[in-house]
Amino acid sequence: MAPSSMPVHLLLSDLTVVAKIPGKACADGVFAQVGQDWWLMLVIGIYNLLDLCARLNLRWLQRVAAQVSARTCLLASLLRLLLPVLIITCLKWRLSSGAGNVIILLAVAALALSNGSIATASMMQIPSHAPTGLHEEAVYVVVAGVYLGLASGATASYVFASYLLQGLGC
Repeated sequence: MAPSSMPVHLLLSDLTVVAKIPGKACADGVFAQVGQDWWLMLVIGIYNLLDLCARLNLRWLQRVAAQVSARTCLLASLLRLLLPVLIITCLKWRLSSGAGNVIILLAVAALALSNGSIATASMMQIPSHAPTGLHEEAVYVVVAGVYLGLASGATASYVFASYLLQGLGC
């Protein structure tokens, strides 16, 4: 896979990082005691902690970067787009007794772990895919893709949660 296509799967990897959508879930069941404001903090905290843990596991990331192809990273980025669908399903159906909240937290955890792993492993693969003499420029392109993914994810999440999910949250 050419370095110019790597920002595409980094964008897909970062597209769902904003916790606005899972944060709209009502704190039900055992999470009702936490309160709605703390529910959002819990979602954001779990996401950030697991994303950081995935990025800090250097041995595992090196193994993934060496053994997993760029196409597999792209496929993983596309597959993780199913997790927001699961989160939205839990929001729409308002699963009772906190089961929906547990599923949402598990989906957020999977998003965080896959985000940290896929984005970091993809960045580690850049030198092996870039033409000789263009390694630094390839990294700049990928970093721009990460920023574009973060900005696009934040915008898409805000629009989706603000306009399309009205009435589903608490």
